[in-house]
Amino acid sequence: GVAMSSGLDSSSIAVLAADKIKKDGHGRLLAYTYVPSIKVQSPHGFVTDETNAVMDIVNQNPIIEPHFLNNKGRNCVEQISDVVSLTEMPIKAVVNFPNLMELYEKAAGEGCRIVLNGQTGNITVSNGKPDDIFYDLYKKHRYFMLTYNVFRLCHALNASFIKSYRSFFRGFKRSKKQEKHPEKIRQVMSANARYTFFKLQGIVDPDEGPVGTYGYPLTGWRSVAADISLYPLGAAGFLSAPMPDVDDNGNYKGQKKDARFVFIQDTGGAIKGTNRIDFFAGNGKKSRTFAFKVMNKGQLYIFLLKDKNK
Repeated sequence: GVAMSSGLDSSSIAVLAADKIKKDGHGRLLAYTYVPSIKVQSPHGFVTDETNAVMDIVNQNPIIEPHFLNNKGRNCVEQISDVVSLTEMPIKAVVNFPNLMELYEKAAGEGCRIVLNGQTGNITVSNGKPDDIFYDLYKKHRYFMLTYNVFRLCHALNASFIKSYRSFFRGFKRSKKQEKHPEKIRQVMSANARYTFFKLQGIVDPDEGPVGTYGYPLTGWRSVAADISLYPLGAAGFLSAPMPDVDDNGNYKGQKKDARFVFIQDTGGAIKGTNRIDFFAGNGKKSRTFAFKVMNKGQLYIFLLKDKNK
């Protein structure tokens, strides 16, 4: 099946799927479209009832079998409890969510095991906002990838990165009511894994860093962060990998072979599995250049105490 409107996104998916089904001889493509239960005047730039446009597509692709739904005339407020139970934070399509629920229930009742849609096509083949992609990265705690993609978008649009980044998080700003109860805010934020709290510290030694998960300050060129569900905190290791060759003034000279003893003193939300560690290079010009140039494959050997009974 396919959740289909008359827009370029989902209609493109529907036509491509119909062509594939026709060639493979698999039968029909069930298409589900929401239409309002009452006729309303479409605002400028919007199509409220897409029946005619959908039928134009169907007439050119007879293998598509259209189904028009109206959610029994109900609005999103009447089903708010169902919406909240299924989504942690309704975003973008909260008004359409009950209609989508009816669509998927109808498709499931007719034996559809896969329902296609063109939702994220909004940022590729038609006009729209990339909020879905950014929010998905935010939910998965992939903050560096989120920042990187916001930066790329701003660069392409010649827009202010700082203003755009702040705008994306505008929904999380404190309201006046929240500010009256700071202890309640802290309780909620402490229960949310997305929030990380930092303590500002002055730099005394350029090779000494902030306090890591192990409870001690990180040491430049020796401390690494790893997945502590797999590696014990405080463990010593031997790291062998190509490293950036950077002089004291921060000038990059290329890559060189490097081998040194390191210690697991920290972890991070994005550091998962056995194939990822973060290397702490201290502070200063040399460290800054080094950090932007290091992303290499290598070997890490962990030293563990041998069980005398084995």
